[in-house]
Amino acid sequence: ADDVRAVVAAPGRRARAEIPQVDAAALFSAANSARRSGRYEEAVALYRSLQRRFPGSREDLVSRVTLAYLLLDRLERPREALPLFESYLAIEHDGPMDEEARVGLARALGRLSRSAEERRALEGLLTRHPEGVHAAAARARLVLLDR
Repeated sequence: ADDVRAVVAAPGRRARAEIPQVDAAALFSAANSARRSGRYEEAVALYRSLQRRFPGSREDLVSRVTLAYLLLDRLERPREALPLFESYLAIEHDGPMDEEARVGLARALGRLSRSAEERRALEGLLTRHPEGVHAAAARARLVLLDR
């Protein structure tokens, strides 16, 4: 997934032709394709490469939440997912994936048996998105945490 270079031999001499460097959008697309095809470890590697190579790009920020859900739901690695949700929320205040990141944060904390922090994350979700698509489930989970 890194720079792609090709050496092209021309008659009587060697010429070096460069294939354009992969951009953030192409890397994000390749990672998403790998994820959708069930090639999860490949997707993880591609998302991480994207995040290293294009920090702060739109694709980097969205990939944090996408990768976090892949780690949480498909690979059952909540400890790795948690900092991705946290970093998205620290950088993207009210960003386009705010609600999804807050839900994921709460779920990761729950899977790690960190119920006090899970409660705070759910309360934060409801403060920011009281009528959001995940509000009813968040309220139901808070009731369970009270038991």
